[in-house]
Amino acid sequence: MFVINKFLSIILIFVAISCASIAEAAQIGYVVSAEPWGVTSNQTALNTAFGTGNWNQLTYSTPWSTMQTYDVLIIDGGNGQTTNFINFVNTNRGSLETFVSNGGVLFLNAGRWYDSSNFNLGFNATLIYGPSWSSQAVNPNHTVCVSPNGVAGSSWTGNYFAHDYVTGTGIQSIIVGANGQAVFGEKTWGAGRVFFGGMTSDYFHSPQPQARYLRANIYDYVAAAFSPPPTNTAPVVNAGQDQVTEQANSGGTQVTLDGSGSSDADQDPLTYTWTGSFGSVTGVNPSIDLPLGISNITLVVNDGTVDSTSDSVTITVQDTTAPSITVSNVTVEQTDASGTTVNLSASVSDICDANPTVTNNAPVVFPLGDTTVTWTATDASGNSASASQTVTVVDTTAPSLSIVPSTTTLWPPNHKYVTVSVGITVS
Repeated sequence: MFVINKFLSIILIFVAISCASIAEAAQIGYVVSAEPWGVTSNQTALNTAFGTGNWNQLTYSTPWSTMQTYDVLIIDGGNGQTTNFINFVNTNRGSLETFVSNGGVLFLNAGRWYDSSNFNLGFNATLIYGPSWSSQAVNPNHTVCVSPNGVAGSSWTGNYFAHDYVTGTGIQSIIVGANGQAVFGEKTWGAGRVFFGGMTSDYFHSPQPQARYLRANIYDYVAAAFSPPPTNTAPVVNAGQDQVTEQANSGGTQVTLDGSGSSDADQDPLTYTWTGSFGSVTGVNPSIDLPLGISNITLVVNDGTVDSTSDSVTITVQDTTAPSITVSNVTVEQTDASGTTVNLSASVSDICDANPTVTNNAPVVFPLGDTTVTWTATDASGNSASASQTVTVVDTTAPSLSIVPSTTTLWPPNHKYVTVSVGITVS
């Protein structure tokens, strides 16, 4: 007896752990406006499968915006719930398909009452009226037959076991009725799984307690189809090392950013968004033009789910290149004894400053001979360059001589001497 009790204790512990783990992994909603068939057998099976308090009772009037937040929806349209079930599916058929396609799990079960019309369940599946007194598992070793809430066996009877069956492409039969059609089946739809049934309440099924185990096992199997999305780890951002670069032209300098040090623990592909005075660019290594000075640039990466924190990189564009200055030596003729005025010029350019400051130490007038003139060009960053120019003033003009006599007329002749004085001017 001790051995048997110990064995049973182990089974109960396993069942409790299984129920807790499923309930913890998925949010389960059970949708009815009143219990089908006037019995609480579904609620009992839900408590057996998941534990009391680990599932939520919803109704057909619950907003879809609330329903879609659940991971698993179990919807029963049996007996007096048939009209509510049909109206609900007709209204939300597309939403139900999207819910499953996005990874949700759905169980549509309806042993309809007094409705023999074929009904479109969505998912390319049709609910067809066809009562079955008996049913059997396609695979006697299937999970719903053997675990986790008790061994349910592989064949059952009822009055009725099912009112309807399901047909459609891609449906895998798990339990079939007397006509060999699926009264419980499943189908993959997108990223999720949908289950179909035409079963009545296990209250009408035999043998017991195997039939009760079966319903609890079915609920467990349905919920276990939900795969929680993997926990996402936020990516780690790295905007790269600070940079110092030389200005290339008056418009600035092209700089390549480097976000390759960013990473994601989940190995998700990353997108990169850089922002700064230039606006916004994307990519792991974008090239941008930056002006002279210090620019702070921010990087945020996204793994498809969540943004990283931000990281900044400082890029300094500096100008340490002096202007270019070119002068030519000049030779001029002296124009005045006091000095000569000379017009001088220099050719100046700078890669950054379009108008560098230019100065020289030339005198107002230049004396005869050679004079050295020093030119200096200074750009906006304070870089300067100098050049020397020789200005030569030469005198190649001969003096000017002017002779003016006191008289230019010696007439009439009288054979006498006349005194004539001569004025001489030299310049």
